[in-house]
Amino acid sequence: SAAARWRWMAAAVFVYSLSLLSKAGGITLPVVLLVLDVYPLRRLGGGSGRWLGPTACRVWWEKVPFMLLAMLFGIVALLAQQEAGALKPVARYVVASRIAQALFGVAFYLWKTVIPLGLSPLYELPVRLDPWDWPFVLSGLVVVAASAGLLLARRRWPAGLAIWICYVALLAPVLGTAQSGPQIAADRYSYLSCLGWAMLAGAGLIYCWRLLVSSYIRSGTFVLIAGVASAVVAVLAVLTWRQAQVWHDSERLWRHAVAVTPESSTVHYNLALILHKRTELVGAIEHYQRSLRINPVSADAYNNLGEALAQQGELGEAVKHYRQALQINASYAPAYNNLGSVLAQRGELEEAIKYYRYALWINPGAADVHHNLGSVLVQRGDLDEAVEHYRQALGLGLADSEIHFSLGDALAR
Repeated sequence: SAAARWRWMAAAVFVYSLSLLSKAGGITLPVVLLVLDVYPLRRLGGGSGRWLGPTACRVWWEKVPFMLLAMLFGIVALLAQQEAGALKPVARYVVASRIAQALFGVAFYLWKTVIPLGLSPLYELPVRLDPWDWPFVLSGLVVVAASAGLLLARRRWPAGLAIWICYVALLAPVLGTAQSGPQIAADRYSYLSCLGWAMLAGAGLIYCWRLLVSSYIRSGTFVLIAGVASAVVAVLAVLTWRQAQVWHDSERLWRHAVAVTPESSTVHYNLALILHKRTELVGAIEHYQRSLRINPVSADAYNNLGEALAQQGELGEAVKHYRQALQINASYAPAYNNLGSVLAQRGELEEAIKYYRYALWINPGAADVHHNLGSVLVQRGDLDEAVEHYRQALGLGLADSEIHFSLGDALAR
């Protein structure tokens, strides 16, 4: 009945809204529903009046609530990413580069699904993406050829074109047209978009079974086909198990990423952070330096490299790298703090105080900077001001025994 139909429609719209609250990637569902209405449901297209006739109009109206929700949540997602500063502006990442990235992504996910080798937790967007580099040109040619071939074969094999359109539609939000984050692609984006190809593989086996039942193929041929399919599944299972081991711990993860994508500055930086935390300074310095050779405008990498060098006692080199970080980002408070600490170690108290004050001007809530400034003020004899900074450090929640001791020592003096 009509009432039951509308109840089901209301339930579907409600559940769809819940999915969008979970993840905005579902905004492409209306496109997939329309494709399914064309094939295999055949509720749209296929003759005169089948696109805009009375029956077709009802099919279009069914999709309106889904489309409105998709538009609303798509706008919200874009605004949220823009507010967080994650979106790259067109001035910095031009349209030609975005088109090249989109074509690369369409080919990349299909390729990695068929041959899942060389997988990485991060495929980093190049610092300078040249649309005429061979991977992007080749990807564009593959996508154009596949689209043209499936379009020409649509009457004999409509399923191919339907799956291709759904695949591209599901990928559309993550193809870089609105670039967010450091990645040019990510393995996780293939899970939903490649479901259609998995269904196609399953349908192929069912088709072979029907041919066997109808005696169109011999049982030996079917066994061979089933054996090949089983072997493929077994190989993929082994590869899945091996890939899961990569995520055993952070060091193994980022060493694997460095081996797979050595041209990525971020994977070198992340591995350096792990080694730095373990005080493996030689390895940390090496990977910070490799990260900076790829991306020489990373204030974080310069600052952390300076920290590692300072821990090795190379104070002069550390100062150079802190200053380089500040040339890239003049509002980078950690570099001011670290520079102040190195200058204090070298006995340059006035310069150290100046840089600590810069850090606090940028971030007044930095408890460690208050502590560091207090210690230098004690050395200079400004005990009252030192006491005030120690108290501010404690008031900001840095419950550190060293600060309590420093405050007690200043008060005693």
